[in-house]
Amino acid sequence: MSEIESKYLDRLRGAGLHVSRPVPAFREGVLIGKPESTSGHSIEGLKPSYIELEATSLPPAMDAPMLKFYVDVEGNWMVCGDDYAGKKGPGDFINIWKTADEAIDDILDFYFGNPERMKAKAEGLGLDFLPKNS
Repeated sequence: MSEIESKYLDRLRGAGLHVSRPVPAFREGVLIGKPESTSGHSIEGLKPSYIELEATSLPPAMDAPMLKFYVDVEGNWMVCGDDYAGKKGPGDFINIWKTADEAIDDILDFYFGNPERMKAKAEGLGLDFLPKNS
């Protein structure tokens, strides 16, 4: 297991996204979230959060689903928007990429690009989707 290099995480932070500390359960990968203060797609009424052991501060208030970002045992870069336990739910996805840059592009697209994946998540939750231009 290895941590994701900071140059990749800095690209996400530079876009205004929240990046958690490495999570051992995700092969030292991270959780990615969009703070309310960052413009981009959001879901009205959604307030995702997580608990970080030994945290020195709480994560920011967020208004969009969180993603998992890690490298699997085969060296693939994983972007997971799977919110339902034990089964695939509405809007869930797991994307596998060969490079970190492809995975980061996928994450940025989810929060700021093509709205269809986040719209599907909102519809599955019965909440209103707010595209980035709203």
